[in-house]
Amino acid sequence: ESICSNLLVEEKLSRTLESFWNIESLGVNSPDERLENEEALRLFENSIQQNNDRYEVRLPWINENVILHDNYANAERRFFNLLKQFHSNLNFYKEYKQVINDQIKDGIIEKVDPNATRGERIYYIPHRAVLRKNHSSTKLRVVYDASSKDKNQKSLNDCLLQGPNLVPELLKVLLKFRLHRIVFTADIQKAFLQISVSCEDRDAMRFLWIHDDSNLSNPKVQIYRMCRVMFGAKSSPFLLSACIKHHLRKFESEYPKTVELLNNYMYVDDFICGTNTEMEAIEVYHNANTIMKKASMTLTKWNSNSPVLRKEYETDKHKDSTPLCDSSSKVLGLEWDTRKDVFSFNAQDIIDFIQENEQTKRCVLKAVSRIFDPLGFLAPYVIQAKVLFQDLWLTGIDWDKPIPLELQSKWIKWHEQLKELPKIQIPRWYFCTDVETSHEWELHCFNDSSQSAYGSVVYLKFSHLDETKTAFVISKSRVAPLKKLSLPRLELMAALLGARLIAWKTFVQNRVAEIQEKTPPEVWNHCPGCENPSDKITRGLSVKNLVNDQVWWHGPPWLIQQDTSCVSSYDHSDPDPLSIASEERIITLATSAESVEPVLDIQKFSNLHKLLRVTAYVFRFVKNSRSEEKTVGHLSTQELSSAMDYWIKLSQFQCFSNEINCIKCNKCIDKSSKLYGLNPKIDEKGKEISAPLPPDRVEKSQPFEVSGIDFAGPLILRDGSKVYIALFTCAVTRGIHLELITSLSAECFIQAFRRFISRRGVCKIIYSDNAKILKRADKELKYLYKLCKDENVSRFIVNNGITWKFIVEGAPWWGGFWERLVRSVKTCLKRILGKSSLTYEELYTVLVEIEAVINSRPITYLYSNVNEPDPLSPSHFLTGSKLTVLPSPNTVPKSSKCDLIKRWKHRLILLDHFWKRFYKEYLLELRSAMFSKIPKNSGQFKINDVVLIKEDNVKRCNWKLGRIKTLFPGRDGKIRSCEIQVANGTLRRPIERLYNLEVQD
Repeated sequence: ESICSNLLVEEKLSRTLESFWNIESLGVNSPDERLENEEALRLFENSIQQNNDRYEVRLPWINENVILHDNYANAERRFFNLLKQFHSNLNFYKEYKQVINDQIKDGIIEKVDPNATRGERIYYIPHRAVLRKNHSSTKLRVVYDASSKDKNQKSLNDCLLQGPNLVPELLKVLLKFRLHRIVFTADIQKAFLQISVSCEDRDAMRFLWIHDDSNLSNPKVQIYRMCRVMFGAKSSPFLLSACIKHHLRKFESEYPKTVELLNNYMYVDDFICGTNTEMEAIEVYHNANTIMKKASMTLTKWNSNSPVLRKEYETDKHKDSTPLCDSSSKVLGLEWDTRKDVFSFNAQDIIDFIQENEQTKRCVLKAVSRIFDPLGFLAPYVIQAKVLFQDLWLTGIDWDKPIPLELQSKWIKWHEQLKELPKIQIPRWYFCTDVETSHEWELHCFNDSSQSAYGSVVYLKFSHLDETKTAFVISKSRVAPLKKLSLPRLELMAALLGARLIAWKTFVQNRVAEIQEKTPPEVWNHCPGCENPSDKITRGLSVKNLVNDQVWWHGPPWLIQQDTSCVSSYDHSDPDPLSIASEERIITLATSAESVEPVLDIQKFSNLHKLLRVTAYVFRFVKNSRSEEKTVGHLSTQELSSAMDYWIKLSQFQCFSNEINCIKCNKCIDKSSKLYGLNPKIDEKGKEISAPLPPDRVEKSQPFEVSGIDFAGPLILRDGSKVYIALFTCAVTRGIHLELITSLSAECFIQAFRRFISRRGVCKIIYSDNAKILKRADKELKYLYKLCKDENVSRFIVNNGITWKFIVEGAPWWGGFWERLVRSVKTCLKRILGKSSLTYEELYTVLVEIEAVINSRPITYLYSNVNEPDPLSPSHFLTGSKLTVLPSPNTVPKSSKCDLIKRWKHRLILLDHFWKRFYKEYLLELRSAMFSKIPKNSGQFKINDVVLIKEDNVKRCNWKLGRIKTLFPGRDGKIRSCEIQVANGTLRRPIERLYNLEVQD
């Protein structure tokens, strides 16, 4: 299994790197996660609270019903592997143990009481140490693997929302850091661990450690859990940033300037800021400390390029500030000498890594990726390694195979220059003088490309008094894509790094349009290659030459001298149409393999039936050639249907290929298309997409608050008179109410309606057919309160207005939610009455009993327990339990005030429980898409279906529930019987005695 896993990882790594070289991957944005981010922010704002200056938050779960599987065995296995490392290195164990003990002392972690109530979500997180040799404070940090999971299970990170990225962009922070004369840095001490996690979520952050009473030689396992936001959870950076921003909002009026700086210059837990004077910096220093301490966060390791500020930090005797004698520091990964105020590079760890490892493709990738240069200071040197790796990639060698001889010399020549990198020192501050007196600021961007690479470099040009100076700002380099492009197009890519690749027809136009949108054409000029700094990127430079290359660090000489004689204006005319057309023909031939060719020449067939049969046989041949199981005999209906689908799709693609491609790419169809006004969609089987259920059908409401009304009959009484049934159906809970009326007159209906609302409550909305009687009744309802002599009744009807809605004429399926139950009532009546005749009282009694049976029918079941004795039914919302037609036993309930209040609260809790089940188990399973008529019983059952089992002499409301285990077909291949799992064993029953639930899993 481990071998397969490694192969999959290597294959995935290969695909990822291959996409890195492809131009299609440049500038492609990740999918829009706006909705998830909004949900994470909502959960955060609803849960955050401050207790004793410390903030407490909830973990942002992907949904409130998420389930974590038991992963104790996995965590235990990882913990025992950690113990083996402790045995081999006792010093490592002592450091690890000290960190755990300190966290226990500080309340960061706590023991889990085995007798305490278990939380809803329990997860055990493996942990390990991260050693940071060059770190000035904590050398060892315990991090938690919240992505750990067993096969086919979810990890903690799988169940959490990542949340939006609230930190400023790294490049923006670094570029701003170079703008100010006075700069200073600090970070929040153990930032993640300063935010408390709610007790409700702590059991999801359990981990294993050694019991206090045991030792390493004979360890006993003790369960602990995190009380704070931990390293390793994907939501932790979001929770930290959101918490800081929430805290800062409280001080906007008191410390507006400092709050603005903390908001804009706080990168996760690093505060990287600058001002123009020492006095401003000292004020920010004191205010920032005051603000952050009120959130139990301490800003430590203050450092600055200003001796005045460093003395201020030492005067305060800040325990964790960097010592003054130590001039080296790091700013977001960049080496910074505070005394010289320069950036530098130390490559000793890369040199050690190369010397300790065999020279393979994997080694090259890891070594090159260890150079952290976000501003592109070393681009002419680093680009050589990128091009080398692409050449290495094209050879197709395995990751751990030695580098081919023809590339070894290039690799050795490149990495031997690493020891020269410390000689490169870049001024941190753009300006070497007072910028306030500068009158002119300009940004100059140079672009160039070659067949192997392309890049851009930007310089800041400013004037001070009568002197003009320049400063290096940023550069970006890219290797040329694997898909070869002409040199002019590589030049275009150099002018627009990160542009998206789309269809070639708009390749040139789109990029030119975007460039012209961002910069007017008149600011573009042509610079000779010998004077173009970006030419250093495309050709590469050794470290020795890069150190003293004035063109790279300051731009061409004419940029400072303001001599533009060597610069010519750029030709803004459109490209030669012939060159575009000729290349378009080449691209068309290259992609001709993507065109859809039919499997048969349709012109050779005289009728559709023959075409479909031959096509089906072709598909069968292809399938039999690829599969061990062969299909023989006559063609099936499914094969002919698949052939028809193929020709329909092919015809659509041939006629509307551009439209289909636009839909697949989520783009608008061209207005000239015949399909423009038809809102076309792509669907697998061509089925119409039905509209979602209306809110009246799915929103929580009182039973019968939204009802449907219909009539059935007539029925003949014993005395020969006719009666009718008025059926009221709850649109949400699927409950029914039946009334017996003597005629279809409006007067009789209104009396029945009054009885209905007296027992079920006043309706808000009523749906009905377009029957004339109901239209008349609608008018009569306006005068209903006139018939009610009681003033209280009249006031009640007015205050609870009724909205009557008629379905469209000629569309009876719009009333499906009551029409289906009318059929159920008629079926029950037919089976009960047969040809017998009853009196009015007898028929009314039968009708009420039918109402009880239908309201007791199960509409769903508990998924976790198929033998649930009381499946959810409409009666649960009407009475709180299942209805029966038999009288209840004579019991005398307690009737004291306290007992009645408790009973009332219990019924509210019970009803709320029913609604939660109704939403999860019924509404979420309703089919909203169009589907064909349900076939006969022989085809509607499948394994794991939950069914009702019909039993003789037992009322339907008492029939058993069971789950189908095995299907038994007859000689004709149709299902004839099933083996069913019930509470006390298994049964085998014919399908005629099985009934599907209204909702299936």
